[in-house]
Amino acid sequence: MNKLKNYIDNYFIKQTNLINRIINRKNHFIKNITHNQSFILPIILNILDINLPEGSENLTKYAFGVMTLSLVVLLCFINILGYFLSLYILDKYNIETKFPKLNKIKTYYKNTTLIFIIFESLFCILFLLFLIITAYLYIKNIISTS
Repeated sequence: MNKLKNYIDNYFIKQTNLINRIINRKNHFIKNITHNQSFILPIILNILDINLPEGSENLTKYAFGVMTLSLVVLLCFINILGYFLSLYILDKYNIETKFPKLNKIKTYYKNTTLIFIIFESLFCILFLLFLIITAYLYIKNIISTS
């Protein structure tokens, strides 16, 4: 009986140490973030730690804007892939046959997910068009001034 108690105590100590190591690694990785954030974009920008100086050139400001908008477009694309993956998984496992009571929730989820896919796709396309148009106007401005 004493052996079993020692084994259980050692198991809990090992689990506690593992959890503490994971928390310490997480805190070490995200040590510069001062606020809890629920969006990934501010976390990415904080990890990159890019600060533009006050007197930076227009091209530098433009490059920073393009990088930020490109990150937004990338995150939109990842969200769209996640939505499609969730719809695929819902169709693959036939939840409505296994759990008929969840059919109403599944159809509601599918409809709202399709709305989110449309919204994210439009958002992504608009940002890409904005990037293309501003790049064109910037290049046209440089060519006309030289």
